[in-house]
Amino acid sequence: MGDIPITALRKTGESRAAIVEAIARSAESLLASSLDDCGPVVLRMIGEAAGAEAATIWSYSPDDTRHLAYDWTRVERPGPSPVEGLRNEDITGTPAEVPLGGVIVVPVADLNAATYSYVTKIGIVWLARVSIVVGGRSWGELTMGYGEGLAPSLSERDSLRTAASCIAGAIELSGVKQSLARRDAILAGVAAVAELLIQGRHLDDAMPDALALIAGASGARRAALWEHVPGENGGHALRRCWEFTGVAKQPPNPEEVTISPEYLESVRRGEVAVINRDGIDAVHPRVFEKGDSAQVLLVPIFAGGQLWGALSQSFTVAGERSPGEIDAIRAAASILGGALQAGATAIALTASEERVRQSEKLEAIGRLAGGVAHDFNNLLTAILGYADLLYDATGSEDARQIVAAATRAASLTRQLLALSRRQELRTDAVDLGSLVREVAELVERVIGEDILVEVAIDPNLGLVMADPGQIHQVLLNLALNGRDAMPNGGHLRISAESVDPTPQWLKGLIGSARVVCLTVQDDGVGMDHETRERAFEPFFTTKPAGVGTGLGLSTVHGIVRASGGDVTIESQLGEGATVRVWLPRVDRPALTVSTEPGSEDTALIFPIRSGAVALVVEDDEVVRTFAQRTLERAGMRVVVAADPISALRRAREESRLDVLVTDVVLPIMSGHELATHIGKIYPEAVVLLISGYPTDDVLPSADERVGFLAKPFAAEDLVEAVRSMLVPVLLG
Repeated sequence: MGDIPITALRKTGESRAAIVEAIARSAESLLASSLDDCGPVVLRMIGEAAGAEAATIWSYSPDDTRHLAYDWTRVERPGPSPVEGLRNEDITGTPAEVPLGGVIVVPVADLNAATYSYVTKIGIVWLARVSIVVGGRSWGELTMGYGEGLAPSLSERDSLRTAASCIAGAIELSGVKQSLARRDAILAGVAAVAELLIQGRHLDDAMPDALALIAGASGARRAALWEHVPGENGGHALRRCWEFTGVAKQPPNPEEVTISPEYLESVRRGEVAVINRDGIDAVHPRVFEKGDSAQVLLVPIFAGGQLWGALSQSFTVAGERSPGEIDAIRAAASILGGALQAGATAIALTASEERVRQSEKLEAIGRLAGGVAHDFNNLLTAILGYADLLYDATGSEDARQIVAAATRAASLTRQLLALSRRQELRTDAVDLGSLVREVAELVERVIGEDILVEVAIDPNLGLVMADPGQIHQVLLNLALNGRDAMPNGGHLRISAESVDPTPQWLKGLIGSARVVCLTVQDDGVGMDHETRERAFEPFFTTKPAGVGTGLGLSTVHGIVRASGGDVTIESQLGEGATVRVWLPRVDRPALTVSTEPGSEDTALIFPIRSGAVALVVEDDEVVRTFAQRTLERAGMRVVVAADPISALRRAREESRLDVLVTDVVLPIMSGHELATHIGKIYPEAVVLLISGYPTDDVLPSADERVGFLAKPFAAEDLVEAVRSMLVPVLLG
């Protein structure tokens, strides 16, 4: 290119003064409007003042190609510029780069043939290329084309640098205005999103609309919500939950994708990641649709103080994101996180309300069942008792069959009482692991060869406070239900483990105590939603008519709730069922449990001393007469009464009373109150309470002089109960 001849340079300051004046007027125009509105006018003022033939503003793309932004010429251009879209280094005859903030002057004779032919048609002999610096980097250049003998002087070059700075300021101002406009648009979108999400719509319906609002406000082509999926190696995975793609609503692809750990870590730290095209491969090209994305923003979303995932926005054009825009997008992510937290709370609340409704429904049915059981127990007490007496007296096979039938009926009433949580519980600290092993051995013997029973016991299981016999029944019921769900065989898994911490939903029932979870799982036919919702209802069954009573799971529910725990079911049709029993854990020595018959200690069974006096108080005549006859046959003198007033009168008429046998539920006063009054007359008398509906207020206290016998009972049960109460007295 060579040096520019000094004779070709203009010597006067007239041109510089004219350029400075044009720059001043240009600055006024740029402040009043924007470069987009007055770019050609500004170029004309500067070009005419500088005596140039043409003036052009070129912008540089990220790939260093140049693009025409604004243009002015004295004559009509002969067509598109041959350097449009070229990289600077591909334009021969001129340096590839203009020094940052500098000016270079190039004679067109050094350009390639195509460029030389083009510029000479406009009358250009010299080119002055002036760097435009925006934000500390080369944004583009101002190119001035001069005719013969008009190459810019050194002072004019300084003026052109001033003009380029003025243009750079206008570009920066325009960028700020655009950024503020984008920020305001995003904030308006955030407000619209907040209004949308408080309408109570389901998240699956509302989230795509919310993402559409955010994308429209920020200028993104697509937007998506990604849930962080914990997993191995730090859990560097995301799952797409909702998305906006510019088309009609449709379920997103739920594929889980693993992303670069450093990006996930930046999200965990709450940082907004701005990822340009070259960096998308490092994150995950499938996630962010690299084919039509030049830039992606990954914004963290927190819900309930915990990282939930991220909001991604894909842009077709890469651009600088101002702090104001980033803050506005953060606000959008915060609104979405709040909606996710509210949605999770609403789901938990709905589930809790459903459990409460289910519990209240079962409680109501239980009260009904308990009332029926109370009346039924009175009848069964008489049937079982008289049949027992008849069998003892005659040995009749018919009487024995009546006793057997009444015993089966008594078992049914016990299930009803378990359902209503009114059965008598003899609670103690029980080793649940031993019970599980015992039931598993029993189940393996009767369940069938085509079903494999697997047992897993947590070595740190701990103890539960429960009635071992009732928990034995719970385990057996659940195991047999699992067997019935697998008519073609399968696996039955019984496990018990200590759970710490206690699940949040369970704390409302048992407080902060640690829990033990007993799980019975089968891979049978499973349950649909309707069956699962009704599983604990009494008498509800999916078995054929005449098979089962429909009381299995309802009995389980009643026993577990009476033991201070809860029961949950997880099941899908065709995918088996998992029933979990949650019981409070205790730290006490375990009760040694044996459920084998005949294990009771019978060493303290004595005949009742002849002449011992019993007062029987029962408002049901049949039961009252049966109790009287039974105790008289055992050698006692028996006084009877149908109500508490009569009982007190008869007691005062007697000179001695050894035992009071009284129903708990009586007219005028309860059996407890009657026992208090009798105790004032006969302090040494013991009390045997009987009831077919043993509620908490019915069951006796720890007073060893007060016993309890649940209806229905056989004659020998009544005699044995009275004997056991009188033994300490008679021995004393």
